[in-house]
Amino acid sequence: MKKTRAVNRSGAILAVAAACAWPSGARADEGDVINFFAGAGLTRDDNVFRLPEGLGLVPGAGFAPGGERSDSVRNLFAGATLDKTLGRQRLHGRFTANQVRYGRFDFLDYDGTDAAASWLWRIGNRWDGEARYESTKTLTAFDDFRAPVRNLTTVETARFGANYWFHPDWTLVAALDAGQGRNSTTARLANDFDRDAIEAGVRFGPATGNRIGLSLRRTDYQFPNRASGSTFGNDQTLYDIEGNGQWNVTGKSRLVARAGYRKMVHAERPERDFAAPTARIEYDWTPAGKSAINFALRREISSFETVSTSFIDTRAASISPSWTPSAKMRVQGRFEYRLLTYRGNLVAVGPQREDTGWLATLTATYAPWRFALLSLTLQHDRRDSNTPGLSYRDDLGAFSAQFQF
Repeated sequence: MKKTRAVNRSGAILAVAAACAWPSGARADEGDVINFFAGAGLTRDDNVFRLPEGLGLVPGAGFAPGGERSDSVRNLFAGATLDKTLGRQRLHGRFTANQVRYGRFDFLDYDGTDAAASWLWRIGNRWDGEARYESTKTLTAFDDFRAPVRNLTTVETARFGANYWFHPDWTLVAALDAGQGRNSTTARLANDFDRDAIEAGVRFGPATGNRIGLSLRRTDYQFPNRASGSTFGNDQTLYDIEGNGQWNVTGKSRLVARAGYRKMVHAERPERDFAAPTARIEYDWTPAGKSAINFALRREISSFETVSTSFIDTRAASISPSWTPSAKMRVQGRFEYRLLTYRGNLVAVGPQREDTGWLATLTATYAPWRFALLSLTLQHDRRDSNTPGLSYRDDLGAFSAQFQF
């Protein structure tokens, strides 16, 4: 049994749909408190289960040579957004329902949801903050979940944050949040989690737009379906300290950076503890009014529970250009290289796993009318692993149409 991350990543189908959904899609009518949208998407994925070359799904036999790998997937979605100002308070909300249907692997068909509601509050001139609730239900991705099984992951999060402005340029920040994740299949129930977190920090932000801050965060995890004495432990505490800053280098460029230190403590399994620095630096450059480019470097540390490993050390570099030739059209690209090292060495079962990955995505959106948005996405995803059976290559194309009313 393994837990890839606290929150499982969505599949490519919903990722494409989310890129097209409101508010970045068709524009709402000004002054409307509630807006509705609906649309449809079609995706062609040539390696649904992210399998190595030569393997596919054989009915009744699982993954085997010569099996089927590709599928066409239809997604219908509909939802609504809310935007309401009440004095100095503001309410935001969104809800999207997705119906995802596979042409060949119809046992993966599912109905998903994505919902969020937030209250941007303000009291007097010194207090403000946000109360927020989010909920998603989606299919677990197959890059590390190698089984021909439909597992739906439902994640809910509630957060309350407050800022106290004791000086025009200085702010004290604090937040509480709680969340949970649930899986639909018996094989993954041990990955269900409950999470509680507390955060505090300070931020300096003068009128120039530059800023710098420091935050401390403690997150406690409980796994309600794990037996006492589980191999992976039932009680885990994550500690994060992070400094962050933003510097407007010129009128056309901005530098955003953060650096921190992460430590995970297992109450029952101290041999699984880990600690390491984290960092991310981004440079946004707008050379002309119609084009922009983002450069990013990052190092992340995240939990990955197997018999032999306890965490992933991810190092990645990406470049993301965009071009907006008109108010109706936008083209975005992204290329990322990543190196993932799986650490822990708890059991000597072979060489330490190491993956290298490449992701290339190109998305074009076109709004022929104010109420309509068309989107086309092409994506290539590749992973090479020193562990047999974990390398894969995947290409997909997706088209989506959304209408706002």
